[in-house]
Amino acid sequence: MAMGKLSQAALELDVNLDLFVGDAGEYKFEPTRFDLIVLFDHPDRNLFLKMVSASKPGGLLICKMSVQ
Repeated sequence: MAMGKLSQAALELDVNLDLFVGDAGEYKFEPTRFDLIVLFDHPDRNLFLKMVSASKPGGLLICKMSVQ
């Protein structure tokens, strides 16, 4: 539902977005690929450095992890 709303808002604002949802633990992060990465409640803290390296210069990483 949230992805649909985001897609619709981007269309209305004429903003080009490539959206996808997947398991970050299984994703093969490539260096400097993303302008924005959002990750919520994934237990693997080792993903943090992979996500930082996958962010483009000036990119944004939004990450919420639980304290365990």
